[in-house]
Amino acid sequence: MEIVGADPETSVYSGGDGSPYFVESVGQYRHPATVDDSWPGAFDPGVLDRFERIPDRESLLLTRRLAGEEGLLVGASGGLAVAAALRVAAGLGSEHTVVAVLPDSGRNYLSKYFDDEWMIRLGFLDAPSGPYVRDAVPTAGLAVAHAGHTVAEVLAAHPDGLVAVVTARPSGAPTRSAPEVLGAVAVDDLRALVGADPAHAADDVCRHAGPAPAAVGAGEDLTGARSRLPAGAPVLMLVDGRAVALTRW
Repeated sequence: MEIVGADPETSVYSGGDGSPYFVESVGQYRHPATVDDSWPGAFDPGVLDRFERIPDRESLLLTRRLAGEEGLLVGASGGLAVAAALRVAAGLGSEHTVVAVLPDSGRNYLSKYFDDEWMIRLGFLDAPSGPYVRDAVPTAGLAVAHAGHTVAEVLAAHPDGLVAVVTARPSGAPTRSAPEVLGAVAVDDLRALVGADPAHAADDVCRHAGPAPAAVGAGEDLTGARSRLPAGAPVLMLVDGRAVALTRW
């Protein structure tokens, strides 16, 4: 018998950086301000033979399939477990049996995983028709600076455009998780700031960043997304809940 742990892709348990994910009540998220990352005493890693690391999209879409095709209203942790089980089963023969434990009901998630609008706004689904946000916003080259980077460092790394300022993960690994984006700043504004007073080059870029940008899903209807957001404000585009572009409309 082999015991396989199903874990969100960024969970610390299976080697992720601990950045946020959208499957609730599983895995180990690590807040950037965490000093000692204490794991629950109920978790014994020695029981597991290995992990299957599942990205949010795979878990959430399978959760919806279980309800629509199998009549199983389970939470995303159940979708995560079945996704892992399907991966395991794909490498086995007909003589094997795979058992998946589905931890909870989906009744608490009707306004999340089973809500098309929620899924669309986070970039997990496309709206019924376009044009889509991704048709108007290029997805390449999200400029990112971490809290603690100086204005001079940001100017050296990013010669123009808008920069998303995100929290620094304890490991120092980069994250593009939308919940950790602290704000946005225009490179031209930083350049003008340093031009007026060179001492600002040593400032933490967070001091000069605006509030966290609004977020839209890459598959949202472009007209609808524009109608609900203020003109000229920085906007993050999300794919699978992750920030992939920053622009102004």
